Amino acid sequence: MDTNSKKHQFSKKVLWFLPFYLFTFLPFNLTAQTFLDRLQKPVNGQGTVTLHQDSAINRIVLDPQSTVKPEDRKPTQTTTPTRQNNTAANDSTRTTPATTPATTTTVRTRRVIDGYKVQAFAGGNSREDRKKAERVANEIRTQLPNVAVSAHFYSPRWVCRVGNYRTREEARQMLSTLKGMGYSQALIVRTKVTIYQ
Repeated sequence: MDTNSKKHQFSKKVLWFLPFYLFTFLPFNLTAQTFLDRLQKPVNGQGTVTLHQDSAINRIVLDPQSTVKPEDRKPTQTTTPTRQNNTAANDSTRTTPATTPATTTTVRTRRVIDGYKVQAFAGGNSREDRKKAERVANEIRTQLPNVAVSAHFYSPRWVCRVGNYRTREEARQMLSTLKGMGYSQALIVRTKVTIYQ
């Protein structure tokens, strides 16, 4: 083979792979890099929106492989255009916070263990029984807002259960509270419960 035929074969391969590469991989890279730029570009006849976002978001969007440490987080402010239907309002701007600055949260671990709940209602498997279970759950939630209350279908019936207790004694205290509220058929059931630490 002479050098011209080798060049011709190479150029054929390049011409075949180039469109494949351009249409497969390039759009993903370009959208990540130009998304924020496109948002920040001012457009005549459109208003602006001010975004307050964590600077780590820019790094994540532009480089998904990057890791962001909590001490690197700094809120940034960006002004971006938004479409307005009112053409008379071309000169006006609106400022709206899109996100809030990062806040410190406490991380609690969640464990599922064997424990106790108090069953306040047990019905059948009809729609009316479902509505009753949900109504009982809502009534208990309004009177005891800091207690976990759930209405679930445990085959073959709808039930309303209250609390997540480790010991029967803790559940017994809730049982007496519920009986005092008028749920005379309430009883303690042993089941899996979710405990936060």
